[in-house]
Amino acid sequence: MVFIKFFLEIFLKIRRVLLLRFCNKKEVNLLDSLNYEIDLVYVTHSKDSDIFVKSLNSALEHVRHRINQIIVVYPEKDKFIFRQLLINYSYQEYTDEALLAEFIGERGIGKIVKQPKASNWLKQQILKLLVSYKTFSKEYLVVDSDTIFIDDIVFIANKKPIFYYSDELHFRYKKFIKKVLKTWNYSFRSYIAHMMVFDKNIVDQMLRELSNNSDSNYITNSLESIIDSHSFIDNCVLSEYELYSFYVRNKYRNGYYTDYWRNLPMSNLEYDKVFHSKKFYSLSFHHYNLYPELYK
Repeated sequence: MVFIKFFLEIFLKIRRVLLLRFCNKKEVNLLDSLNYEIDLVYVTHSKDSDIFVKSLNSALEHVRHRINQIIVVYPEKDKFIFRQLLINYSYQEYTDEALLAEFIGERGIGKIVKQPKASNWLKQQILKLLVSYKTFSKEYLVVDSDTIFIDDIVFIANKKPIFYYSDELHFRYKKFIKKVLKTWNYSFRSYIAHMMVFDKNIVDQMLRELSNNSDSNYITNSLESIIDSHSFIDNCVLSEYELYSFYVRNKYRNGYYTDYWRNLPMSNLEYDKVFHSKKFYSLSFHHYNLYPELYK
């Protein structure tokens, strides 16, 4: 297993170098991209409050689709912080607690809280699926609030979503997909790219299938099934980006495009060195080491 992990790390590094060196960015077709209306969604936390507005402004500048509305989801305790940050914006707000209570109730929330590890992680993954029931547009773009766009980008072309793949590869996400969708993901591409466009109708379809097309409680039932399947201890972990992209790719073989996501990870020490580069679409500022308690 150690050898396989070492081999994959080398493979991913070589692939990244080759893609950045020899593959150019695809040209943005503005006439086509502006035909598509999307909602812009952030599921965020106070840990990202220092960079959230920069991320939002960069998305409004560089995402080349018509933004119908901005939706921001955050914990109840962070309400004051984000209302101050968003005072000059028109947006819809929801709290983590309200969305979870509406769709999965106390029993589902209790199951999340009882997760031995990473209950906050699991909560955020589920919220990015649940927000589909609050969007106005058919498609919605979820952006990680620690990520800044530095170049124009599209997520829909010729009426098909574009799934961007990254330099990550985690077997724990594949194991989760196998458990809930009963199919192994053999791809060497990971679609965890700090953002993803979702189709609200397909999210609903996926949740119906996960609940075996049960009655009117299918949302609650499917999400409880997801929660029950998630386990850091068993190395079986939910990634909403991986789950959704695999479902679409498996269900609609010719219904999407793929492209490499050119992201440059940066530390807070480099915060003032944000620059525009022809090589990258975005910069990401992760807080995994600064706030480890949020990933437990």
